[in-house]
Amino acid sequence: MKQFVLALAAILMCFRGLTTPADTTTSSQPHIPGLRISLLTCGTGQEIWETFGHTAVRITDSAAQPPFNDIVYNYGMFNGFDKDFELKFMRGKLSYFVATAFFGDFMEE
Repeated sequence: MKQFVLALAAILMCFRGLTTPADTTTSSQPHIPGLRISLLTCGTGQEIWETFGHTAVRITDSAAQPPFNDIVYNYGMFNGFDKDFELKFMRGKLSYFVATAFFGDFMEE
């Protein structure tokens, strides 16, 4: 979970440099026209790794050209062929990484 928070913070910091609030006296939040950040929550499934559901971060940018205007940053990817996968998963010792996908591809999975 700590790695997910760090990855999300790094992504958000990348966009922070691109922001300029319209009125700094009334707004403490940066504003980027056309940019939307969402948290996706996926339901549970039949496989052992789908038992608890899943979340990912979706960034939609109306200024970008499709399909690059709708990207999902999916933390929770793993190597299912890892030695002792099930045991590492159940013990919470499995190594996870972030992968990107277009939103449409993410929804098909």
